[in-house]
Amino acid sequence: MAGAAAMSPPASAPIRVDSSSDIDATSYEEHASAQQQDATTTTTTMPAGGHSPNEDYFYSSALGPRVTLMPSFRRSQGELRTKDRVQSSTSLAQMRGDDVNRPSQRYQLGSILAPGSIYGTSDVRSRAYTKVSVTIGPESRSKQQLVALLEAGMNIARFDFSWGTPEYHQEAHDNLVAAMKQTRKLCATIMDLKGPEIAVHRGDAPWYEFPNLPPLEVESGDIVRLVPTIDPTDKPYVDETHLDAQLVLPLTYDKFAQMAEKGDELFIGRYLATGAETNASLYLRVVEIDGDDVICKATTSASLRGLLTVFHMERSLSGCSNAQNDLETVTDHDIEDLRAFAARNKVEYVCLSLTRSRKCIQRLRELLDSLNLNETKIVAKVESRIGLINFEEIIRASDAIFISRGNLGLDTPSEKFPILLKSMLRMCAKHGKPSLVSRVFDTMVENPRPTRAEATDVANLVLDGADAISLGAETFRGLFPEESVRLVSAIARQAEMVFDYEAEFDVVRGLQFIDDSALSRDESLASSAVKAADKLDSVAIIVVFRASDEQEIHSGRINLAQLVAKYRPRARVLALVVPTVTTENSVHYHVHGSLEAKQLSMVRGVEPMFSPPSSVYDTATTHSARMTVVKWGAPTTVQGPTAATQDEAGYLSDYSSDLATPPPPPQRAYTAEVDASSAARLQEERASMDISGGATTTRLPRMSQEDSYGNGHLEKRARDLAVQMGFVSPGEIIVMVEQLGKRHDVVVKAMTIE
Repeated sequence: MAGAAAMSPPASAPIRVDSSSDIDATSYEEHASAQQQDATTTTTTMPAGGHSPNEDYFYSSALGPRVTLMPSFRRSQGELRTKDRVQSSTSLAQMRGDDVNRPSQRYQLGSILAPGSIYGTSDVRSRAYTKVSVTIGPESRSKQQLVALLEAGMNIARFDFSWGTPEYHQEAHDNLVAAMKQTRKLCATIMDLKGPEIAVHRGDAPWYEFPNLPPLEVESGDIVRLVPTIDPTDKPYVDETHLDAQLVLPLTYDKFAQMAEKGDELFIGRYLATGAETNASLYLRVVEIDGDDVICKATTSASLRGLLTVFHMERSLSGCSNAQNDLETVTDHDIEDLRAFAARNKVEYVCLSLTRSRKCIQRLRELLDSLNLNETKIVAKVESRIGLINFEEIIRASDAIFISRGNLGLDTPSEKFPILLKSMLRMCAKHGKPSLVSRVFDTMVENPRPTRAEATDVANLVLDGADAISLGAETFRGLFPEESVRLVSAIARQAEMVFDYEAEFDVVRGLQFIDDSALSRDESLASSAVKAADKLDSVAIIVVFRASDEQEIHSGRINLAQLVAKYRPRARVLALVVPTVTTENSVHYHVHGSLEAKQLSMVRGVEPMFSPPSSVYDTATTHSARMTVVKWGAPTTVQGPTAATQDEAGYLSDYSSDLATPPPPPQRAYTAEVDASSAARLQEERASMDISGGATTTRLPRMSQEDSYGNGHLEKRARDLAVQMGFVSPGEIIVMVEQLGKRHDVVVKAMTIE
């Protein structure tokens, strides 16, 4: 036995399958055994996660000749589960939703096709972990349409300001709020900025008339001249003064000729262009630069309609040699839209289009803070070569990543794009940042069913670890928006049934050792909770944590629920956000947590809950009323366009007890109107309320004993909500993770629901 022990490989040594070798299933165990014997001779010290810190998991350069892909799965500690997966005959139809994730239940073709599909089901346990983002447009903006989309599985509503006015989008947003109240379902909002986009100027026609304008017909071989817009009334026309008639397209950027070179390829397509729409996109090749004009030759035929955008495709194969336009990433137009829409509605996310570097994100962060939107998170949209080159710094500076496959696919070689996509998703997993991926169901703009390739694409994105699938033209102008959302959710859930959660845990945990020699405390506790839930066959992980205050928000700290979800647990994560009340200058009160709860709607596998007004919240409003700072139930002076009224108080009470309902209206900053006589009372109350004067912000009030972590009050509240909504049943095991103290102490414990 001693000799056998001496020959055993180190417990931390991973079994590696060389992708270049051709081995079948029968020889896999022999191959793995040989690798284990080789591991005994190595002197490399492997960390507990099973990966060497100097292993090169990611592409060494964005598009260099050597692209190294992080494997989508690895065998953990030499455990081989291939036989376990194919020997079970249990039908998926006979199991509850959580059981289908077990390794022994996968790959049973008969059971996958058995009756009882999750498609269209209302069972909360059958909800897909992967979230669905919907682009709001003419076919998805009414209250009835939004109710149907929420019922179908919409988790995120995306308002794209590349088109439309703030007033037009505000009407759709109001309809969304009404739809959430009616369905009692939570939905986050993303405001997508226009950014430094170059478009074809359509004259003085209003934007809503663009789809009704006559199409611009182009045949392959035609000459197209791109010119700067000189007059606001400039619009496309055919110049017949030349020997060959030329289509003249005025552009919204007057220095485009300085960016282009002879031989460059350009793409002009309808807003949210899809490859499935016949002749909707035009490809051009630059043949001459004539002063400020760019003369091109059409390489395809097209019939161009609607809002037309221009994309300059990168000419280099392995770098970034194109000159970039000198437009600000956040334009003056974007700033006005932010003031009119984001500040009014306190949106959860702002998406930065054509993100180029960390500096672009920092610029937007400063702007949001100046608009009192310090809790709004930033989604960096990566859709160009320069964004790929700077992807590492972009992901560190942003709160989430939007992988825009439409433009990004144009700017990268087709043969390298799949590897780049998988690597970007791996890097998002490493940093714990949510990832959204677009362009999946192009054909469903006009057809009720996706192609086989599109359905497989959605499943592969789920298996690669994407947090959310973003629908664009499918819901913006498509004929089947509700069906598109249902199908994405159904396909995602089917893919999640065969997702290798154990291997994904090992991979994500191993990724943490690339930059650090040891796990941080939060990472260690979050991963331990996930591992415990898996070992105990837990049906849910309930995470209770205090909402971040201003200081924590600016530090970029990731909350505990997001950290737990980062390790892709098999069990669903139920996140209960406990509100934090802060004060500034002794008279400005801020209730934090509602946005943070809704922001979790983007994180895969997380069901966000906002705690009902607890003793923490009630005490704040009570003290405020006594100090004449705010009279609850009556109109008050607030920082924002509207005042808090009794209607909002009713909205709080109506929806506070529901897991999946909208949280209270966005946080308000209650402003005091304190006279000289009440100033003395204010001073008397300060000690008991633990308020600091001046410009500092202090948590208010001190947490009571019953609300402290591990005490049982909030724990019981979270359990009751989970049972009430049907995520947990009596007799089932859950793992409870609580983090409420100022020092962020964490309590992890398992329990059986009684």
